[in-house]
Amino acid sequence: VNLTVYFEESNVAANIKDEAASEMVGTMLRRGAGGGISAHALDDSLEFVSASLSTSAGTFLSAFDIDCLSKDFPALLELAKKVLTAPAFDKNQLEIVKANFVTAHERRYETPAKILSALKSKVNYAPNPRMWDATADEYKKVSVADVKRLAEGTYSSKRIVFALSGDVDRDSAVTQMKEFFAGWKVDAPKV
Repeated sequence: VNLTVYFEESNVAANIKDEAASEMVGTMLRRGAGGGISAHALDDSLEFVSASLSTSAGTFLSAFDIDCLSKDFPALLELAKKVLTAPAFDKNQLEIVKANFVTAHERRYETPAKILSALKSKVNYAPNPRMWDATADEYKKVSVADVKRLAEGTYSSKRIVFALSGDVDRDSAVTQMKEFFAGWKVDAPKV
């Protein structure tokens, strides 16, 4: 079974100082675990049943994805709800994510195609906040508090679109989705 849930919401950093932490929000919503479940326990649980739970937070859209066997789908729905409605942002996982972002930043211009793409974007969209680039030092300075603050309200939008496919009975799947979203409680961001 594959379930993908999309939330229409803007995730553009309000100022350039928040760009590095903002880029990490989507990754940390899954990697940081939550809902009383540690990051290692979450990884072990998913690995044990050969399932995946992934998250993203883009410029205009946030999403999460569940991929599992049909027999494990109800349990994975509950696990996803716990983790995504009460994210923990594990400090050790944040250090791993920061190291990955620093490495990616240092290797961003390894090919001529990457250089040309970056230059084209800068020329066409230079004043736009979507073009802000964090530096390696800014990635290293990101704290759990920064990510937590910027993640407030992610997955709380009232505009939700989901796609469900796989070996599921249509009627029972509709019932499961109604129950799943009826109990979906994420506070909207404080403005």
